[in-house]
Amino acid sequence: MGDTAAYGKRPPYYDPAALAGNRIIVGDYSLDPGVPRTRTRVARLMLEIRGDAKPQYATKLMAAANADGKTIPVELTLAEK
Repeated sequence: MGDTAAYGKRPPYYDPAALAGNRIIVGDYSLDPGVPRTRTRVARLMLEIRGDAKPQYATKLMAAANADGKTIPVELTLAEK
């Protein structure tokens, strides 16, 4: 799923109800001590777009915490390739 082994040990969880509503919600967590503390890719989504409609992308962080459950600052970015 991500660029580091901490996020690649199991497949991510995709919310099927969100997919049915034309949204993608990705969830994952790791208690691995090797979780990066700097900028890293944690997910890559591949989409099949049909027709000439231009999709609209938005990100929303729902939760981010450390191993003690304390909220940590996170910045989300979105990049198209």
